[in-house]
Amino acid sequence: MTKKRATQSEPIYIDTTTETTTQQTVKELLTQLKQAIQKTRWQYKNHIATLQLRDQAASVVFIVAGLRNSEVCQGPQQTSGWKYYNSFTAQGEKEQRVERRIYKPNSYPLKRKQIRIYTERIVILNAQTVKHGKLRPEIVFPKKGGLAPFAEILESYVNKIDALGAEPESYLFPPAYPNTKEYLNAEDRTEKNPFNFTRAMSTNRIWRIIKDTTNLFPHWYRAVCETLYGRVILKNAHMLKDRMGLTTLEATVPYVQSNYKEHEKNAENL
Repeated sequence: MTKKRATQSEPIYIDTTTETTTQQTVKELLTQLKQAIQKTRWQYKNHIATLQLRDQAASVVFIVAGLRNSEVCQGPQQTSGWKYYNSFTAQGEKEQRVERRIYKPNSYPLKRKQIRIYTERIVILNAQTVKHGKLRPEIVFPKKGGLAPFAEILESYVNKIDALGAEPESYLFPPAYPNTKEYLNAEDRTEKNPFNFTRAMSTNRIWRIIKDTTNLFPHWYRAVCETLYGRVILKNAHMLKDRMGLTTLEATVPYVQSNYKEHEKNAENL
């Protein structure tokens, strides 16, 4: 019997006793996350920088969006994995933006995901969750503040696969071609492009890469996201439920709850 992989269901500790302790523990957590992403360097034989950038960008999506592994990569039912739907450049009234639409094929063909890269933020629109099929209308990756370095990695990766010739039907997180003779003459493989854009990276593959290089795993990153947004940014279980695409408060309350003693001094400000 195959042993079930461990997941993280407990919130990450953030001391919210005072504004100072909150800022300090959040700063330490973000530093830990940035170090973890830098450690996500699988020892590839070829195209090392490009493939490592892909792995780091996937980690960013887990951390900031809190998406599940099967919502980012190819799940066991082959119903997930992100594809471009369209790609074009548009000139806005106040800012230039590149709009990239991606969608989840097969299971939700009418629900299109979109990634929009703006001057101050990156936005994922219409992200469909796997477990309950609830739509997450907007997920923001801020390009200012403590989360800015993560957005920069995602933007660098999307620009990279654009330069490598990603097509409208290409997967956002594709696997690399195996180094075997049968793939040497593949039509869309060049010396500069290691990706097989016709397939999505498997959930087991990205899980193994993150676990072996950082000793962490994607669902721990999801717990980090819920903790940051639950205890520091939103501070509201209902809003956290909507952001994470959940249907009940049961899963979000632990990420918002804190000890009432931490806030006793607020009574002095009445």
